[in-house]
Formats: sequence, C-alpha cells, structure tokens
Amino acid sequence: MIDLLFTWNGRITRCRYWEYIGIVIVIGICASIIGHYLPYNMSKVLQAAYNIVMLYPHYCTSSKRLHDLNKPGWIALGLLIPYLNIPLFIYIAFSKGQGGLNKYGQEPMYL
Repeated sequence: MIDLLFTWNGRITRCRYWEYIGIVIVIGICASIIGHYLPYNMSKVLQAAYNIVMLYPHYCTSSKRLHDLNKPGWIALGLLIPYLNIPLFIYIAFSKGQGGLNKYGQEPMYL
C-alpha cells in the first residue's frame, strides 16, 4: 500500500485506482463527520490538513494510472486546474490501460 501511495513509478489498473478513490471518499466522509462536531475554526483546520496530506498520494496514484495509459505522469498536475480537472479525471478513471509492456513497465496484474 505504501508503494501505491508514495511512489509515482509503475502502473496501476482502473480497478486499483477506483479502490484508492473509494478509500479517499470514505476517509473524507469520516473527516467531515468529525469536523461537524468540532468548533468552526478547528473544522477548517482539519479540512485544510486533510487536503494537504492527500495531495501527494493523489498525484502518485493518478501518475501511475496515466503511466498505464502510456502517458507521462506530470499530466496529473492538470487535476489541480479548474475546468481541466473534471475531463482529465474522467479520462484517467475510465480509460482502458495499454496492454502488455510500455515505456513505464509491464502491464499491472489484477488482484
């Protein structure tokens, strides 16, 4: 799991990417529920901390997903740009990866 979240080398499948997105959504919902019971200022601090902490793992997983599509990982930085982030996320999340070997490594195995 640490390799998935903190390195940008290699490739991951759509399924693995959606597993990551599901975990992020669950953690975000839990943080939101906890924040609801905190004073307003603490809630904003929790939200900002969560967003900052998740920025790097999200870049790493999106970069690996782009590698599976035989695209360079720096394109994942486009997820930070408004109006570009939605079509880019749809492309990353739903496009079928390139089969076999590409310049980013061997085709990832399904778990």
